[in-house]
Amino acid sequence: ANGQAPGLDSGYNTKYSPSMLTMAGLTPQQPLGTHQQVSLLRLDMGTSYQYWYGLPNFYATNPL
Repeated sequence: ANGQAPGLDSGYNTKYSPSMLTMAGLTPQQPLGTHQQVSLLRLDMGTSYQYWYGLPNFYATNPL
């Protein structure tokens, strides 16, 4: 997502409407289609944070 939203909770279990995130200052980099809820993921980039929208089909993989 473009923008910053340091006051919002983030994590896989968060649920926000895209319009609420827009009001908080975030905008998606790609269309979200018909998704009504997304999770907000905050990645620590060292000097700033990067925000991602998590959709229902989002999976994370870890090396074994």
